[in-house]
Amino acid sequence: MAAVTVKKFAEQIGVSSDRLLQQLEAAGISRKNAEGDLDDKEKETLLAYLRGGETSLAADPQRSITLKRRTTSAVRQTSRTGGARTVHVEVKKRRTYVKRGDLQRQQQVAREAAEAEKAARLAAEEQAKAKAEAEKKAAEEAAVQAAEAEAKAKEQSDQLSQVDTPAVAAPELPVIPPGDAKPSGRREDKPRKKKGKDRSTGEEELHLAGGKRGRRKSRSATKPRKLTSATAGQHAFERPTEPIQRMVDVPETITVAELAQAMSIKAAEVIKVLMDMGSMVTINQVLDQDTAILVVEEMGHSARAATTEDPESLLLKDDEGDFALHPRAPVVTVMGHVDHGKTSLLDYLRKTKVAAGEAGGITQHIGAYRVATDRGTITFLDTP
Repeated sequence: MAAVTVKKFAEQIGVSSDRLLQQLEAAGISRKNAEGDLDDKEKETLLAYLRGGETSLAADPQRSITLKRRTTSAVRQTSRTGGARTVHVEVKKRRTYVKRGDLQRQQQVAREAAEAEKAARLAAEEQAKAKAEAEKKAAEEAAVQAAEAEAKAKEQSDQLSQVDTPAVAAPELPVIPPGDAKPSGRREDKPRKKKGKDRSTGEEELHLAGGKRGRRKSRSATKPRKLTSATAGQHAFERPTEPIQRMVDVPETITVAELAQAMSIKAAEVIKVLMDMGSMVTINQVLDQDTAILVVEEMGHSARAATTEDPESLLLKDDEGDFALHPRAPVVTVMGHVDHGKTSLLDYLRKTKVAAGEAGGITQHIGAYRVATDRGTITFLDTP
């Protein structure tokens, strides 16, 4: 790199010439003026001094370079009143260049420091966990030993109490002659028992020691009877031991509630099965036959398609019985609008005057007439 003057170098780095000369003298580079030249070695010496008194760049190479740039521009502004003024704008820019190797080294150092910190934290957590487990185990062992010691002490005290307690002999009761006994069924004649010391005779009541029983034997405890459906009444319920499988007749369409009732289960269970199958339904939603059969089989029951019966097919069935057939007269009905001559037509055929006797000439009631012809009897109906 060619040598430059001190003044030009000061302009490049953004400091004054006097300030640069002072720094050069402090770095050991004397006899320099503003017009003097600076070579590369002197620049490296100055840079080493500015970094902290280093004398050589070879020992610690430069890691980053910072460039500062200052630009000045003039902007002319016109005010509302018509006057104009000039505004000087100064822009300072600073850019730092870092060697790629140094940046990677810093990142590696930061990464290693983070890994070391993480390893130390994990080791501390494991140590704390091991310490807590050890304390818990020691506490459990201490509790077990204390329980064993307490049980052993209680057992020893029970054994000592059984050995030290003397057996109290039962007193002999006096024998009463049969003649002296006066049987009486009244409760008032029996003497009342008094607790403690009897004041009249001075005798004391004998009390048995704890854990001893008298001559009267205790009654054996009766075992509770096991209730069955025959003895417990109509409200007893016996849980079935095996699941009940039903045969469900599924019509072409059926609602969720009807399907649940046919299987004797709750509608919520049917809705849950349909939701598992991917269908969001309600209790009143209608299901087709195929879907209903799949649901029934999914819930462990058997399903079959119900046979549809046409009501008209029952009417069209031929009677197979042997019956005597008799001729039946055909029925003829004359229908038409009111006051259009229905009754008059029948009067002409029968040679009667029924229409003349009706109120206003309008038939008020239905009438039936039979006419005998050469080919049989015909029944006529006269409608109002």
